[in-house]
Amino acid sequence: SSTGSPPVPHEELPTAFHALLGTALFLLGNILDRDADAALSQSAQYEPSQPAIAYWLAALDVFETAENLPALVNSRGGNQGVEKENWRMALVWGRTFVSLARAQLALTRDDPVARLPVSDPRLPRNVARHSIFTAVASMRPPVTRRTSLSRADAAEILVLAQDHFMRGILHMPHPQAANSPSLSNSSR
Repeated sequence: SSTGSPPVPHEELPTAFHALLGTALFLLGNILDRDADAALSQSAQYEPSQPAIAYWLAALDVFETAENLPALVNSRGGNQGVEKENWRMALVWGRTFVSLARAQLALTRDDPVARLPVSDPRLPRNVARHSIFTAVASMRPPVTRRTSLSRADAAEILVLAQDHFMRGILHMPHPQAANSPSLSNSSR
């Protein structure tokens, strides 16, 4: 650095890869939600019937897998210090729930009892073994929130989104201003 002080090493969180993959799946779902023809034009046989929802559900699976990584699960019970939370992942996780809530509302416009298709996408056998959906499903924890989404309405999904937004906001860095007045100085 220009001040002569050594650079502070930046330590990646164990969830960094999962945060990137989940974010990519979320963004792909957004693209396909806006223009489903982008996936269905040339590669229809490689994509599920509702591609946006499938990508968003895969993003949820990736985020839950990250939360259950052995490095995180094993350190929570011990005295190894407080594990840093991946606040960026929590925010995208919340955004993914908002997108799924919007999809749930769209489904219930036509059929008031319709729910999100939370089962794994049906892909041709020759495609399935090379699909990102198959890779994500193989890493999925045994019990996931995906199963509870099959009965959830849009309001319940938005509560999940709110929880993740709060989690992300609470764990994001909040720099302290050096010249901000303290409470004791302002009461004089």
